[in-house]
Amino acid sequence: MQAEIALILKLQQRLFADPRRIELLRQVKESGSISQGAKLAGISYKSAWDAINEMNQLADRTLVERATGGKGGGGAIVTAYGERLIQLYALLEQIQQKAFDVLQDDAPLGSLLGAIARFSLQTSARNQLYGTVVSRDNLPVQQHVTVELADGTTQIKVALTEQSANRLQLAAGKEVLVLIKAPWVSITQESVNADNLLAGHISQIEQGESRSEVLVTLGSGETLCATVENPLIAQQKLQPGSAVTAYFNADRVIIATLL
Repeated sequence: MQAEIALILKLQQRLFADPRRIELLRQVKESGSISQGAKLAGISYKSAWDAINEMNQLADRTLVERATGGKGGGGAIVTAYGERLIQLYALLEQIQQKAFDVLQDDAPLGSLLGAIARFSLQTSARNQLYGTVVSRDNLPVQQHVTVELADGTTQIKVALTEQSANRLQLAAGKEVLVLIKAPWVSITQESVNADNLLAGHISQIEQGESRSEVLVTLGSGETLCATVENPLIAQQKLQPGSAVTAYFNADRVIIATLL
C-alpha cells in the first residue's frame, strides 16, 4: 500500500525541512539559482529565500551558498551538507513507507527490533528468532549468552567473543534477533549432546536432489528450518508429524540487535 506520508523535521521547535523545502533544495541544486529553483518548486522567490535563510540559520552548517548576481536573484550553490540532507530526507521517506507497510503484517508491533527487521533487515539465514537476553557470563575472550524467545520458555545459548558482546552492548533485558543458518541445524530422534536441544515435530519436508529442507515446529510455535542429507532422512524414517529434536551448538548462532 502506497501511503502519502509528509515528513517534517524541526530544529529548536522551528520548521527545518519538509517536502516543499527539500524540493526547493533539489531544484536549486539542479538549476544553480534560487529564483529558478523557486519557480520550478512552485513557490515565490521571497518564500524560497526566507526558507533557505531559516534553514541555514537552524543548521550547524550552511546548506545553500548564495552568489551575488543580477536581477532575478543571482546564482546559488547547494553545499555538500545540503546535498547530504536531500539524500537523508529521501532515505527517511523510504523508511516511513516501509514502516507503514508493516501495518499489513499480522505480527505484533511491540518490538522495535522486530518491526525494523520485518521491513528493512534481510539476511540469508533461514532461521530468524526474536528474543531477550537473560544472562551473560562475562568471561574473558569467549563468552556465552542465553536468549529467551518470545514464548517465555524456550532458551537458546549463544557463544561469541567478549569484544562482540561488548560492541553489541549485550545485557539482561536486551532485545536481540537470533540468526541460525539452515545447514547448521541438525535433526534427530535419538539422544544427542549439544548446547541447544529443541523438541518439536516435523511440519514439512521439501525433497531435494541430495539434501532436503525440513521444517520443525517447536513447542513455542516457532518454526526451525534444517537442511538434512536425504540418506539420513531415509535412515531415521523422518516424515511430517515425526517427533524430533533440532540441535546445534552455541557457536552456530549469530546475534543481531539495535544499539
